Amino acid sequence: MAFVQPRELASSARRTVVELRPRSCRRSLKAALLFWGLRSALLGLPAFVLVLGSPSAAWESTGRSLAALPLRAAQTDPPLSIELDVSEPISGKKRAKLLARAREKLLAVRRRWGLAMVQRVVSIVVRLELMAVRDPKEVAVLLSDTLEATRRGITDFTGSNEYKFGDISKAAFSKFSTQALSRVSNYTGKDDYEFGDLSKATIAKFTQKDEYEFGDVSKAAVSKLTDSTKAAVKQITGKDEYVFGDLARAAMAKLTGGNNNSS
Repeated sequence: MAFVQPRELASSARRTVVELRPRSCRRSLKAALLFWGLRSALLGLPAFVLVLGSPSAAWESTGRSLAALPLRAAQTDPPLSIELDVSEPISGKKRAKLLARAREKLLAVRRRWGLAMVQRVVSIVVRLELMAVRDPKEVAVLLSDTLEATRRGITDFTGSNEYKFGDISKAAFSKFSTQALSRVSNYTGKDDYEFGDLSKATIAKFTQKDEYEFGDVSKAAVSKLTDSTKAAVKQITGKDEYVFGDLARAAMAKLTGGNNNSS
């Protein structure tokens, strides 16, 4: 009996490098980028991003990476070299099944758009408040990139290039089932939804205040910290009572060798 070495098996597998021109794969690229972009933007963020003092590099890169993804490949773009395994050619039936699964995933993301906006709004509010005292320029860049990435998703979701205030909410709620709408009514306490109701209701439940003021989310987040976390904050800042910006000032003091005491 002859034994075939693993290397021979690997080399015998038929593999080829196929050069795909941007124009020929424009639709598939757009669908793939749109799917992964929406998935990352809407489902990749936690309900409350409470990163006190040191912003997460992964969160910061989300907006920039999404904004950098082109929805259409320009004709001047260089060709893409993609390695494809053609040892088992994809049949038409299998290809149709894969496309159907991709459409189902995309529709699932779209159905969750409205509720995911709640998480996104609160996350951005907390994020900007915690970053504002550290680096205002970084806040401006991050917000700009996030808005640009969101704009590209809005174009496909609403089916309109000219966005009008409230289009996202209208498109999202037009796709909601009756059960989902009743849940929103119970959550906001209103039968008729208006733009901003979900985020207002979320912030009100989190801060226990009807009228939101800058810093309320951060203060509420600190008040909900566990005893062990409070002890860690006290060790870093050297204070019993946390004041908004203490962690950032303590971090900067450690970097510059300055004094963390603030009036």
